[in-house]
Amino acid sequence: IESAYYEGPKSQKEVPLSIAIMFGFLLPVGLISFRETWKNKIHDAAELQSTEISVLAELIQEEGDSAIVVLDRNTFALAEQFRALRSNLFHVYGKKQESRVTLFTSSVSGEGKSFISNNLAISIAASGKRTVILELDLRRPQMSKYFKFDNDNPGITDYLRGDATIDQIIQPSQVRSNLSIIAAGPIVDDPAELLES
Repeated sequence: IESAYYEGPKSQKEVPLSIAIMFGFLLPVGLISFRETWKNKIHDAAELQSTEISVLAELIQEEGDSAIVVLDRNTFALAEQFRALRSNLFHVYGKKQESRVTLFTSSVSGEGKSFISNNLAISIAASGKRTVILELDLRRPQMSKYFKFDNDNPGITDYLRGDATIDQIIQPSQVRSNLSIIAAGPIVDDPAELLES
């Protein structure tokens, strides 16, 4: 007869613990390196210093109801940044006396092209310069919403088709006397072909 004895349960605690430590270390390192590798946004001007791109101004991103912040007294910091952008653009253009053209574009909608161009145009007009905003977003025009003018007036599409003259499509804004707007006009099916004509 064998004598009774007790042997503790055979556990392989070391294996799950080592796997947990490995995942606890490798998973965050993998996520951080993946995020850095696929980062596709520029968050501040310091990230551009290694390139030849010059930064004219940095604009803060604020949530608000007003699309025209240059005239809003509650958005003083952002309005001041638009004035700084205006001054920096004047330095870029130098003593050039003829008309100056500034283009805002992006590959994706919703990045703030209309917001920046409208507020910068008002800021330039406030400095005494005659200013015209051309709305060339012929697929989704937004200008009438921002400046509250009649959308039935002729626009760029009418001019390009030969249905209106340049004097007919220039509309004065209600914001500044020296700020005019050339709206997109009626939405057309083939805006790219119309611009090429």
